[in-house]
Amino acid sequence: MLEYACSLFQALSDPIRLRCIIMMRLNGAMAVNDLAFLLQVPQPKVSKHLAILKNAGLACRQRDASWVKYSIAPELPAWVHAVIEQAMNGLAEVNDPVVGKDFERHMLYRLPSQKDGENHKNDKQEKISS
Repeated sequence: MLEYACSLFQALSDPIRLRCIIMMRLNGAMAVNDLAFLLQVPQPKVSKHLAILKNAGLACRQRDASWVKYSIAPELPAWVHAVIEQAMNGLAEVNDPVVGKDFERHMLYRLPSQKDGENHKNDKQEKISS
């Protein structure tokens, strides 16, 4: 159990991976390009970090129509979900500027994989009108 906990915490110790987990916690399953936009990180870098999260057992991937989406692994123990929740709440509570910008983009933009119709992989994100 100790080795399992250490591998999970090691996977979560990178800021990009922790931000990916937080965004997946808020949004559910997400396409790589959506995460890249929300985090303002190049798509190949996000893919690399998602692979690490998947290998650690924190994330899983599934195909959704023409999208490959990642989500938090559903079989995680309750204490891991609690750690993720506490990290997310703690960063929001202290007004972390990086995560704060991620939250802003999360609230303001409709992501390509959330649009209706055909495959929109090359579409730009569009601001949601108020």
